[in-house]
Amino acid sequence: MTNGENNDGKGVVGLLDKALAVGGATGRASYEDGMARGLSADEIRSRAERRYRLTLVASGAAAGGCAGVPGLGTGVGIAAGVADFGVFLKATVTLIEVEAFTAGCALDDPRVRRMTVLACLVGESAWEKSIKPFIGRSATRWGTRAAARIPMEYVSAINAVLGRHFVTKFGTKQGVLVLGKALPFGIGSLIGAGSNLTFAEVLIRAAHKQFGVVPSDPEGGTRGASSELVPV
Repeated sequence: MTNGENNDGKGVVGLLDKALAVGGATGRASYEDGMARGLSADEIRSRAERRYRLTLVASGAAAGGCAGVPGLGTGVGIAAGVADFGVFLKATVTLIEVEAFTAGCALDDPRVRRMTVLACLVGESAWEKSIKPFIGRSATRWGTRAAARIPMEYVSAINAVLGRHFVTKFGTKQGVLVLGKALPFGIGSLIGAGSNLTFAEVLIRAAHKQFGVVPSDPEGGTRGASSELVPV
């Protein structure tokens, strides 16, 4: 790994650390606000997902538009793209925290929260590759209930492996998108909004699968969600 790649890795991990520090509390507050308003778990989840999409699209479009503003230049556009990645991570942590609460899981331990967020970010295949060396093939089933059965002494090691997958995936992919957002106004905005919406849909599906959420039935209920919070 080159020095540039090392710096990129430290950068994206630093942004993740900040997102985990802030997004968890924001997600809990959003869930508690929904409960105070008398919303169902399905309504709280839907509200969080709608806000997530809007936040990411608006942030991506704004980042992409910076490069086209006279006097700002491409350098500012790249900086705005990096800031947009920070927004993406914080919003993602917030969403996953809400998804966890509405599915009946409380991510009380910061190490487990980090593992759950990383699992959603890197995807099912990388998750299975990350935990198999520690707990074996039979325990690699995707989902928070499986995560709850992982001995805590393994969590930090698993987080280290997941972290490398995260850097590999987003240190490159997001870097390309940051450069794309630095294109002239209009093109950059379109790339920013479109790429962020794609990320939003992928992460929402990953969170659904992670927490065993089944899309709402015609009566408005959600199958598979527990009414009792289970710390994991």
